[in-house]
Amino acid sequence: MEYDVSDLSTLDENLKQLVVDELYWDSRVDASKVKVEVDRGIVTLSGHVPTVADRYSAEADARLVKNVITVDNQIEVTQPEIIPDRELQDTVTKALDWTPDIETEGLEISVKAGTVTLRGTVPTYWQKLRAHLKAAKIRGVIHVLDEIAVTPRNAPEDRWIADTLEHFVEHRFLDDVNSIQISVDNGVVTLRGQVASVNLKQEIQNFTERTAGVTGIHNELTYPKRERTAYRE
Repeated sequence: MEYDVSDLSTLDENLKQLVVDELYWDSRVDASKVKVEVDRGIVTLSGHVPTVADRYSAEADARLVKNVITVDNQIEVTQPEIIPDRELQDTVTKALDWTPDIETEGLEISVKAGTVTLRGTVPTYWQKLRAHLKAAKIRGVIHVLDEIAVTPRNAPEDRWIADTLEHFVEHRFLDDVNSIQISVDNGVVTLRGQVASVNLKQEIQNFTERTAGVTGIHNELTYPKRERTAYRE
């Protein structure tokens, strides 16, 4: 028997429990540090976590739960001790320099009150993402401002990028090929349509990130939400 949809408080309480469960099932997140509130399907996350990466993970977990309309992520990143900006800048710089597949010659790194700003250029989109995540995982980083621009060497035409992605989708996801629309404008890829699962959405995202010439991605693919729902018997 389903709850009356007019009983919003009951639905919100069930939804809250599902989000809490999702956080506890994720070993990347210390769920005891995260507070969850739900109002009419809108999830608010608050509390304190040690890294920016943990903050991202908690939000991603909440978005997986069926009937979540949106997530307001108010989680703060705090440290047991404040690391001086100069020391933190040196740590981030060394971490990126020591990552062999990130070309750091065109990057500028600055830190103010624990907020890391990444500026400059890299030749591929995946290097931009890798640099952001690398910085986000460093203890002492409160926030990451990613202002890196992707400037491909010998950039292919938009049509070539679209053809490459369409070929990938056609050969890997035959059941989804007709429901996915791919457009490219000056290297920025937009993905629309529906796929069977969040895993397929992520796989297409991952391939797009690695494709030569891609400078940005708008992934608007949708998928059926998980069966765990606020409407319980």
